[in-house]
Amino acid sequence: MKFPQLNDWENTSRALHQASMILAPIQNVLLEPRKNYLNLPMFIEPTGLRSLELPQSGVIHVDYKAGALVYKRKGAEVARIKYTDYTQATLFETLLEILKRDELAAFYADFSGASLTEDLITRLHADETRTAFLKLEDVTYDEPLEYNPQTASDYADVLYGVFTGVARFRGYLTGHMSPIVVWAEHFDLSTLWFHPDNAAMDDGKAHINFGFAPFSDGFEQPYLYVYIYPYPDDFTAPELPAPAVWNREGFRGIVVRYPDLMVQDDAVQFIEALYLQLFDILMPHLSTDV
Repeated sequence: MKFPQLNDWENTSRALHQASMILAPIQNVLLEPRKNYLNLPMFIEPTGLRSLELPQSGVIHVDYKAGALVYKRKGAEVARIKYTDYTQATLFETLLEILKRDELAAFYADFSGASLTEDLITRLHADETRTAFLKLEDVTYDEPLEYNPQTASDYADVLYGVFTGVARFRGYLTGHMSPIVVWAEHFDLSTLWFHPDNAAMDDGKAHINFGFAPFSDGFEQPYLYVYIYPYPDDFTAPELPAPAVWNREGFRGIVVRYPDLMVQDDAVQFIEALYLQLFDILMPHLSTDV
């Protein structure tokens, strides 16, 4: 698979991020807290992303190819919301109104306010048993969700291609690993490999993070990233196979920029092989001292 040019990426990535971000607060309310916050992220599928399964068998799909949120229960479609007709704020409120009939019926049983969104976020932040990363302003942007449909469809292919390459790479590893997921806050695909001495899979102790981000400060286009935690005090950055380079501004880690992925005849195979090389390079430097 050759990765495509992602045109109009700033507008498209912003719209996709905003449409996807609203799943995390819903999962945070309905699902019990899990280790390493694994009640919050989304899974990758060929058309985009989907939520974890909710308590009453509901699943929310963010379909980048169709430009819609699709809510299903037990595999049957319940509702389809074309997010091009909405802002993030109105999309979230509309989705909550639908979920209020089943998954969120008990949560909103005594609701008497004006905004389902504000009520959910306020109660979430007041619940000391939950870690609420997103604030009300993060999920109530009021600009239209305008984007390039072809680019959104292409990004679904790219994201699933990266997922496939990472999954194949992980097939060669032994030990404890976290699932391959996308996080709502930073919109990045990520998976952790834990040092054998970190059998409890504590993300605050020794691990290597392999990921793919659509953007961040200093990066207008997507990029692969890898970093180890913690870095030893005497760490000297080892040489890397091109086109991987060390990034020292913003975060310390390895990056491969999207233009260097686009030139690969088989980007999926490239990611699989590169991550295997980087794992072998970084593993001897991973410290168990925190």
